[in-house]
Amino acid sequence: MRFPERKPLRERAPTALLALAIAGFAVALIEAMTTAPVSMDAARPFTWTAADSSPPGRTGPVNAAAIQLAAGRDPFRPDRSRAPMRFGLPHDDVNAQEPMPAAQEAELIGTVALPKGGGLAMLRWGTEPPRLFRIGQTTHGVTLTDVEPGRVTLLTASGATIVLRVARTGS
Repeated sequence: MRFPERKPLRERAPTALLALAIAGFAVALIEAMTTAPVSMDAARPFTWTAADSSPPGRTGPVNAAAIQLAAGRDPFRPDRSRAPMRFGLPHDDVNAQEPMPAAQEAELIGTVALPKGGGLAMLRWGTEPPRLFRIGQTTHGVTLTDVEPGRVTLLTASGATIVLRVARTGS
């Protein structure tokens, strides 16, 4: 007795995967149908009142004086002014800025000159990765003012003009 010749695995694999997917879907469907439905109480958002023993995420009793103090500050009152400095975590120094490379360290990677005076430039400062800039965008203390094929003009804060050209490769 001879057995029929088997098909190669690559021809049988899609059929086997389809059968496994159908079986997995059937198991998931049966599981979903036998699970108890969610009550509407579970779908309602959680609210906390002062009568509760403690707010969410806090352990221990609530100090009524602390609640009154917080409510008395009224963060939404009309006469409230902006904080003198931006809030930050203790390890964050929001006023510290990394030293910016000088505009002379800029390298022009490429340009896209668009009609009507528009354009884009790919620039790299020092060891930073290259970034794409639009006309009018300011970075590292300079503003991109003009883009021509292979050439850009930058304006510094002091009013000085810097012209960069794409470096010719292979010459």
